[in-house]
Amino acid sequence: MSNTQPLQPVPTPSPSAAGITAVPSVNLAPSSVSGSGTGSELPPNPSPTAVPAAPAPTPVPAAPPSPPPGPSGDDNEDEENWEDEDTESGVPRPRPGVSSWSERNPNRPIIPLRTGRRKQNADTRATAKKKRLESKRKDFEFQADIDAINEARNRLAEEVAAKHNVKVDLVLRRLMSRSSFKACRKVNRFNAKVHHLAKRMKKAGVHLSFQELTRRVLDDPEFQNLSQAEEAAMVTELPQDRAVKSTGARATNNAAAADAQFTIAMIAEEMNALAERTSMAGFAIFSRGHVHDTTIPTELESWDALKFIEDILRLDPRDIAAQFELWAVAREKVDTLRSMRKEFTKYISTGLGDTTKKKKISMNYLQYRKAIVLKYGVVLKGYPLEGNLVNPNNINDIESITKVRDALKSGECFWYRMSPREREIEKEEYSHLVEEGAIQEHTRKVRSD
Repeated sequence: MSNTQPLQPVPTPSPSAAGITAVPSVNLAPSSVSGSGTGSELPPNPSPTAVPAAPAPTPVPAAPPSPPPGPSGDDNEDEENWEDEDTESGVPRPRPGVSSWSERNPNRPIIPLRTGRRKQNADTRATAKKKRLESKRKDFEFQADIDAINEARNRLAEEVAAKHNVKVDLVLRRLMSRSSFKACRKVNRFNAKVHHLAKRMKKAGVHLSFQELTRRVLDDPEFQNLSQAEEAAMVTELPQDRAVKSTGARATNNAAAADAQFTIAMIAEEMNALAERTSMAGFAIFSRGHVHDTTIPTELESWDALKFIEDILRLDPRDIAAQFELWAVAREKVDTLRSMRKEFTKYISTGLGDTTKKKKISMNYLQYRKAIVLKYGVVLKGYPLEGNLVNPNNINDIESITKVRDALKSGECFWYRMSPREREIEKEEYSHLVEEGAIQEHTRKVRSD
């Protein structure tokens, strides 16, 4: 007999103690083999056994938060989290390594970001709720009066139709034939005051309706006792703010992308409506102008006009849009003093030729008043720099020449044709300055013979 004791089952470790999934235990029975050997038992066949318990994991202390990546960081931070943070100057801080349209054009006016509303307490919310209920009540009464007028109008229309033996629809069409379309109201002192008040209240975080602004302008003594200079400043401020809102640069890339998406949708709607009204078909392709912009190429069409590219040019419109995007992004160049001088000269020469209707005309900067203003009766208005008009080659300040170039490009600086009376006044003033010696005329040297 063998003295070997039967093997006992291997205990299974507790899953909660080891932190791992336990493997079921296997009961191993002894196996005896008879033979002519030493009489000892052979070891049992290998069988799967339980996995030993792993040591408990040691807790790792949490690492401190890493600072935001620099311009060369690899973290993909959400761009909104970077652009929504404002600096002390009120200009949004862009994502590192990504520039916006406004940053690449520092001389352009920037459309200000919208200011959030101030937090309301219980009293303010109660007052706002009361005002909403009062507004609903007034609107209900107003609509009731409108309905009464419509009922009376319909009764009168039926009486007129019966009297003249015509249809009621004809009477209503004649009655409502006046168009409700009106041109935009020009700038006046009252609108300028309302705009000034709205701008001031928005900076304070208070948003008022147009009716409330109008009532405050009419009732506030501050706006009733303004001087002529203050009113003139407000009247000048309104068109400037309108121009900034229309052509100013968006402060962030997200704002630029949202503006592009909204405007392109409006253009698409107008193109389709124009095609239905006038049977004019057309297409348009839009692309971003810088590698950091987030807009995507967009193709617009009306009445399947893009099939012209497929049928006639044998090209895919999407390929053309992609190539147009590559061209628009790659063509961006850095403005230098030399390039802006060249643009300055081109705008001056082109505008002078178009205004005077003369193709072969050259600009004379040295004798500008005599050779250009008095001779051709045109004058350059809106020159942004102080002093007289100078040759662009004599401007060595890149900021100054950029200001002039942008003014010529946007139309703020332009050539103006004077009236006969204005030319006479200019001629008399020039002669008076020459007599006083304020202007030195350049005459040709007299020949010795």
